[in-house]
Amino acid sequence: MPLERRVDAAGLFWDDEHSADQQMEAVAAIATHMKFRPRSVLTLAPDRRAKYLAQLPAMTDAIAARALVSYHLERQRPMMGAFLDLLGIAHENGLISEENLPKPDPARNLGGSRRRRRAVRVGETVRFAFHAVVTPAGTAPTF
Repeated sequence: MPLERRVDAAGLFWDDEHSADQQMEAVAAIATHMKFRPRSVLTLAPDRRAKYLAQLPAMTDAIAARALVSYHLERQRPMMGAFLDLLGIAHENGLISEENLPKPDPARNLGGSRRRRRAVRVGETVRFAFHAVVTPAGTAPTF
């Protein structure tokens, strides 16, 4: 991902009210890498914090996943909507509107297109990963 897009995703990550745990983890990672005190990282301007996070040589999966979710929810809604349309999943502007989605029928013919069948497999993977990221800790995701 280009640096400009990573900085954008990192800025959205810091603005996300649902990622407090990952934000504290990111503060610790930046502080360790930059040899700052965690308190100093918290007082940085938001654009500097975003730049430092985007330039970390390594970050945990939780931070990366949350930053990607924030980025896609804010900047990639049309793409997410088109993807959900392709899968036949009801949504509102790229957000899944149903709590309990029916499992896709693997025997269902999706127009014979290899691309569409692959989209169903990818959709299952994305749904699993999304639930793993947004499900509160200690609770089991529902599929």
